[in-house]
Amino acid sequence: MDIVLLAAGLGTRFGGPKQLHPIGPNGETMAELTAKEAFSAGFDRVILIHRPEHRGIWLEKIRHFSLPTVLVPQKDPKGTAHALLQAHPYLTESYAVANADDEYGSIWSTAVDQLNSLQSLLIAYPLSAVLSPNGFVNRCLLTCDDDGMLLSLEERTQLSIDSPECGSQRLVSMNAWIFHPSIHPLWEEAWAFHNKKVKSTEFGIPEAVEWAIKGGHRIKVVPGGKAWRGLTYKMDVEQWKT
Repeated sequence: MDIVLLAAGLGTRFGGPKQLHPIGPNGETMAELTAKEAFSAGFDRVILIHRPEHRGIWLEKIRHFSLPTVLVPQKDPKGTAHALLQAHPYLTESYAVANADDEYGSIWSTAVDQLNSLQSLLIAYPLSAVLSPNGFVNRCLLTCDDDGMLLSLEERTQLSIDSPECGSQRLVSMNAWIFHPSIHPLWEEAWAFHNKKVKSTEFGIPEAVEWAIKGGHRIKVVPGGKAWRGLTYKMDVEQWKT
């Protein structure tokens, strides 16, 4: 059972590669803490997608990971869905996905319970639980049918604790996905279409997922996320000291 960690982001608002920022009690990165949580939940391997210039740093850091780790470079910063494309050759069974700059709490046992399913799944969070007190964030709002199946995703920017909708329990994606490999051909179709039509923009997971849904791939939304901490701004580091 694999978990893919997305660690190739630019960290523009943070002011640098936040995925490499020491955050744990012994200087662990967020990725290392997530690897420990995944190990406890029963995962077998980490696939970490990184920027090529950070490979040497990650080679040193993964020596302390709780799970065997495969490093996969994303040579061009073309978005999160493009990053996952780089990992597809390694993924032949259902697998989990996580951001390497978010700490998700105890959701990975739920993920393991679903990994043998033939459908994909998203562990969602209420919007009110995933905001930064230090500035605006971007979040992906979800629309589901009455059976909890994902219908669409709406990417929203400039959300803060003062935004009107942020007091609600509207569910959002924090990229805590479980994907069945049957989504891969549709993902590659989405990339081909994106690259032909709008190749100057990033190819993000919401775009790939919406293409897959329209192609008949079903994704169940489970509102299992509760505790969350993340890094968007340097001041967000303070929440790890409390």
